[in-house]
Amino acid sequence: MVAFGDTIEDAKAQSSYPSWAYLDYSKLKRMLYDLALLNLREPVDENAMSLSVTPATNAAAMPTLVVDADDSEDEMSLAAADEGRPVATHEGFLSLLESELRKMDKFTHEEVVKVRRSLEGLEGASKHEIAADVEGFSDRCSAAGSAFLEIEKYVNLNVTAVRKLLKKHDKVLPTLPPIKAFYIARMHDMRWVRNDYSDVVVRLSRLYAKAEVSSGGDDVERGPKTYDDQSFVRTTSKFWVKPDDLSAVKLAISKHLPVLLQKEMLAGQQKEQKDSQLVNSVYLDSSTLELYHSRLAKLPGSSCVRLRWYGTGEPTLVFVERKTHRDAWTGDESVKERFAIPPEQVPKLLRGDFDADAFEASARAAGKKSDAVIRKERQLVDEITQLISTKRLVPTVRSQCMRCAFQQEHTNAVRASVDTNLCLISEVQHATPPQPETLSSSSSKKKSLAERSFLPPEDETKEYELRGSPDAASTTTKEKEQRDRWYRDPKTSIPRNEITRFPFAVLEIKLALGQTDELPDWVRSLADSRALVPVHKFSKFIHGTAVLLPDEVQTLPYWIDDPALAASIKSVGPAAASVLRDRTNDAKSPLDNVLGSRAPTSEHYERIAAKKKARLAWNDDDDYELPRYIGDSPSCFAACPNQGDLCPAALDDRCCPVDADVRREMQTLLPSQKIEPKLFLAAERTFIHWLHAAVVLTSIGAVGLAAAHANELRNQRNRRTEAYSALLSITACVLTAYALRTLSWRLDHIASHAPTEWSDPLGPLVLGGLAVLVLSTIWVVELANFLTPPSLP
Repeated sequence: MVAFGDTIEDAKAQSSYPSWAYLDYSKLKRMLYDLALLNLREPVDENAMSLSVTPATNAAAMPTLVVDADDSEDEMSLAAADEGRPVATHEGFLSLLESELRKMDKFTHEEVVKVRRSLEGLEGASKHEIAADVEGFSDRCSAAGSAFLEIEKYVNLNVTAVRKLLKKHDKVLPTLPPIKAFYIARMHDMRWVRNDYSDVVVRLSRLYAKAEVSSGGDDVERGPKTYDDQSFVRTTSKFWVKPDDLSAVKLAISKHLPVLLQKEMLAGQQKEQKDSQLVNSVYLDSSTLELYHSRLAKLPGSSCVRLRWYGTGEPTLVFVERKTHRDAWTGDESVKERFAIPPEQVPKLLRGDFDADAFEASARAAGKKSDAVIRKERQLVDEITQLISTKRLVPTVRSQCMRCAFQQEHTNAVRASVDTNLCLISEVQHATPPQPETLSSSSSKKKSLAERSFLPPEDETKEYELRGSPDAASTTTKEKEQRDRWYRDPKTSIPRNEITRFPFAVLEIKLALGQTDELPDWVRSLADSRALVPVHKFSKFIHGTAVLLPDEVQTLPYWIDDPALAASIKSVGPAAASVLRDRTNDAKSPLDNVLGSRAPTSEHYERIAAKKKARLAWNDDDDYELPRYIGDSPSCFAACPNQGDLCPAALDDRCCPVDADVRREMQTLLPSQKIEPKLFLAAERTFIHWLHAAVVLTSIGAVGLAAAHANELRNQRNRRTEAYSALLSITACVLTAYALRTLSWRLDHIASHAPTEWSDPLGPLVLGGLAVLVLSTIWVVELANFLTPPSLP
């Protein structure tokens, strides 16, 4: 294993930055080992001290090092001075570490300023200048992006070096107070780690758009809007992105799609416009998690209802959205529909007394929507209200993330969104239902999911609606707000077991192309990139529910067992950790080596079904660390493979590996198998094709055998014909046996929904080769016999 000191030296040699700009890792490490030789004693809490007493000795019965400008230096001090290095003191180590942090902070800021100045120069170019040299302008934009990525690599490398150094300090100096936690927090509060430099992505995307317009492409800035933003019909592909690849992926997308900034984002930003906006989504579900299980099983017509708002602070406008799944093989497409209401109307919607007539009248009075759109929204309001009332849906899980959207303003044919800093929060215990005073004060005990509902009991509905009673009038405003709160109070802290932080960014590529439209080449290239890990049908709602409500769910998504998610799931607590599979005694299947399969096994599902009776052993003192985020990106995970055209030259040599508690690379996932009726028909059709080939071979053999027996003369030619017929018949029998075995094996896997590989890449090659060999042998033998002259009698 290569030492980290060698790794950082290699990075210095390959970087365009001066070597002094990097952390002086070797010097600080040498000081640590010098301090370890002193074996400093543990500080003693003494009430009084005497300055006339000789200092205590260390474990080797040697005096501890004393540095005093007025006293003579001891032998160790002189030896250190002879070697040209400072005297090893703990204060000196901390002082040098602090100066190094400030040095890297200053250098990073200066390099970012250089990139921003280069962008200002590019933004000042006129359309005529860009049109005269479009290729050169694009190259300068790419150079600015590469410079930005090199800064990120520099930051990742040095942050990793600091973390390793602090970890080593606490290990080699166990008698001193640990400093890792303090200095990591100190480092993350500094400008070079804390600042958000995503404005570079926004400005680069605009520059690429200007270059495209100047080269004669579609005008993405002036084109009129040609799509409905309240109803979406499109296909979505989802990927996980490691945070150290995130900036490279963003810049790759920005070359083809501009960053889409909402009006709310533009209002509060003057100069440096950030690329992301805070998005909160509260998902509703019943006490039995009916929506969760139907969405996980991908049942036809399964729906998902959520309340979404954008921006920080309290919501000012809430979008009520419904996502409906439909099987593509039936000709239908999944759709997302939504309408907007004020936040104070949300409790009424959850109680079932939302005034749909007033909503429709308000929309008509505004005059911004056509009658067809208003009628469609009214129908959607009625359907969602009925769904909430019949299934008694309540807030269950909330997702919170920073979303960066890439899309042309005039069309949504191709849209990409990147969700970072993804948090999933339980809303079960904290979305207090708006109940009457007598009900809300009856019990202060926390309610389980089965006891939660925004709908009052039927025998108390009348009392619940008596808002004009003296008791209701005496209710304070604060108590009323607390009763009507449908999401967690942002002023209260969140317990560890009610929040999970997703360790990766989630990229969604959404396509709304026509039947004659082709997939853009850059989308295909990006999707095939090794920087992205496809996760079929990944859902934030499903993941959050499975992790935060493990006692309520009956089935789990296939990605929950991925080792890359283990640390984040275990950090929630023992209940969440119970959904993980114990991998210590797992025997790796040979299929895993070929396919990279990570699908849960049947034993895993049996263990999950019994998780309420037997918990995994858990130690609350275990330290499960999550990836550390640097602004919008965490510290690098590990060296990754070269990503070709997607990854600029600055990231071809990835940053060094970090501590073992961070996942070094993500495994390739095998998508969850989805059962459709056409799968059974396809299996039967494949079986019939194999039988057809067997029948053809058998027929040829039968004809040859009949021709051989038709002639009473038993000569050499007839004997060869009989042999050929026998070979063809044997081959046909082998084909038939293979077809029967494959059909039975495939139908068993389809019936059991086994998330494994269902194809047989080796069988057709072997059997096809056997058939070709038999036919070739017959042809060669007959050709040789034809060319051989007959013998004279």
